[in-house]
Amino acid sequence: MSHIEKLKAARRITDLELFDVIVAAYPERFEAKEEAGDDIWDEVSEFVENDLCAELLQDEAGLREFLGRILLLTHPVGSPLSGKLFHALGKVEIRDNAVMMLGGAKSEINLPEKATA
Repeated sequence: MSHIEKLKAARRITDLELFDVIVAAYPERFEAKEEAGDDIWDEVSEFVENDLCAELLQDEAGLREFLGRILLLTHPVGSPLSGKLFHALGKVEIRDNAVMMLGGAKSEINLPEKATA
């Protein structure tokens, strides 16, 4: 399946998946309430409808900010050249049981320094 065919066949995420991604992408807004066991389903739904879709995604800056948050939710990948870890979004290809990605957007992961005794 080509990259174009794969993306054309992409399914829409479910309500629960959308909820989980939004809570993960906006921890400053939802994390404490979720950890406290509060029912935040309606609050998250209202945020998506009223804030995210109605205001934040109205211009390029809002889209860039949202995608930057989504980028940081991706599984880290290692660069075979530098050995560094990155969050990345981009075109994925599977060849000979190897997964390859051409990162369209990436963010380097700065690992904490190892403590020396």
